Amino acid sequence: MSQKGIINTNMIGTAKSVIKVMRGELGRILVAFSYNPAFVNKIKTISGHRWHPEEKYWSFPGSDETLEKILKVDDIKDYLLYYVEKKKAATSTVNQAINALKFFMGLC
Repeated sequence: MSQKGIINTNMIGTAKSVIKVMRGELGRILVAFSYNPAFVNKIKTISGHRWHPEEKYWSFPGSDETLEKILKVDDIKDYLLYYVEKKKAATSTVNQAINALKFFMGLC
């Protein structure tokens, strides 16, 4: 993923799956992960999605609404639940993680 415009990377996930969320050119949200047909089908339900086969990532319009939809995809939601249940993180800590991701993406 060496395309120009990727300025930062944030990795979400456990050892079994890692999801990279990045900010790309023109404020688009870029998401990369190992191939998972179920996850791909869920990603395709988010409007404005676009697959970039050479770079192997998905891009979406850079909006707060789109980021909320991406966060609701099961693997990300599972990670946040793991963070609460296994790491014993408080709800406020999870909200802070979500808001940090929004800030990172420039959506605040």
